[in-house]
Amino acid sequence: DGGPRGSEGIKGRWRAPRHSQTPWRRRCGGSREASALLPGALDAPRAMLLLLALALLGSRPCWAAQQYGRGGGTYFRTSENFDGEITGLRVLVSVGSHLLISPRVKFGDSWDDRRGASGGTSQELLLWPGEYITEIHGSFDMLVHYLSVCTNLRGCVSFGKIAGKQFSAFPSQPGQVLTGIFGQYGLLGLKGIGFTWDFPLVEDTTVAQTTST
Repeated sequence: DGGPRGSEGIKGRWRAPRHSQTPWRRRCGGSREASALLPGALDAPRAMLLLLALALLGSRPCWAAQQYGRGGGTYFRTSENFDGEITGLRVLVSVGSHLLISPRVKFGDSWDDRRGASGGTSQELLLWPGEYITEIHGSFDMLVHYLSVCTNLRGCVSFGKIAGKQFSAFPSQPGQVLTGIFGQYGLLGLKGIGFTWDFPLVEDTTVAQTTST
C-alpha cells in the first residue's frame, strides 16, 4: 500500500540546555516579530514609549534587559542571529582616555555591523570552537571605561581600564551564554551597555519516515 518506505534525516538547530533534548527558543522574551519593531537607533523618548507599548502588549524585546552605565544618547543593539553563535568580540578603545567607543560581535564567520561611535583602536577576542562568553565584568562613570570578558575555556580578556563604579553581568540560568549586546552611545563613547543570554545551539537530527508511490 503505497510502495516501499524509507527515511530522511531532517536537521534542526535549537538553543537548549546541554542536559535536555527538548527544543528551546530564545528565553529573553523577545521574538523575531518583537525585535523587528525596534530600529537600531532611537531617541530616548521614542524608545521608552516603544518599550512601554511592547510591555502593554505582552512582548519584551531582547535588548530590554539590565543596562550598566548612566545611559543617554543613541540606542544600539547587535543583530538577532537565531542560527549562529558568537565567535568573536571586537571593541574600539579611545587612545589616551581608554574609553570604550564601540562593540562589535562576530557570528560564525561574519562580523556584525559596527555599533557605537567612531574612532579608537581595535582590540578583539576570537573564540575557539566550543568556547562561549559566560560572564562579563566592567566599570563606568559618565561613560563605560572597562570590560572584562570571561569564557568557559580560558579565563577573562580585558578591554579598557578600570575606573568608576564596577559591575558584573551573568546569565539568569546555568549553562546560558552571551548571545547579544545592546546599549547607548554618544560622541565620546559608550554611555551604557547590556547583554542578552541564551543556551548554546544544539544540533539534532530527526528521522522522518517517507513513502514512495
